[in-house]
Amino acid sequence: MTCAPQEPYRIARNAAHGHHVIVLETSSVAVVRDRDPSSQWEAARIWAAATAQRDNEPEPAPVEAALPIIETGLRGADATLHLARLRERAVGFALVVVQHNGLEILYLGVDPGAWGAGIASRLLSDVTDYAAETSRPKVELWVYDDNARAVHVYRRAGWSATDDARIHPTSGRLERRYVWTVLGTSPGVLRS
Repeated sequence: MTCAPQEPYRIARNAAHGHHVIVLETSSVAVVRDRDPSSQWEAARIWAAATAQRDNEPEPAPVEAALPIIETGLRGADATLHLARLRERAVGFALVVVQHNGLEILYLGVDPGAWGAGIASRLLSDVTDYAAETSRPKVELWVYDDNARAVHVYRRAGWSATDDARIHPTSGRLERRYVWTVLGTSPGVLRS
């Protein structure tokens, strides 16, 4: 079904998963950087839904159970929450912290209803722009090696896998570090 022409998106049925997804132009997605409690709540909601879908859980965890994850990540004064919105609806987020040699994305999540719509790529672009704006030489993240969907997004966006791997302390799953090297110091001059 296609929405009215003034809408920057359309709803489509994802035959593989049997649910509806939002198909949109990433230019219609606004990313805001803030630490507002309502944005933290939205990020926790998205995290609970996305991790449940990723891990084939029947139901997402309550937002109240996911909220401490977001709050803990934002404890540092330099931590930022990048919240992607389509109109007024939060559809994805990245939680970013400052490291001694750049930035690290601690969490990146997209509402499962918006998977495949370019939200993760838009968030990655915003974070790498933020790195350039703040003169950070690189951005890194850790991702489960078996999370094929996320690995594909990072590789397609130009991120480089490293040989660094570790076992996640809670899940016991193998994680790999990915890196984006900032070659310029202004938005749009980034390459890995």
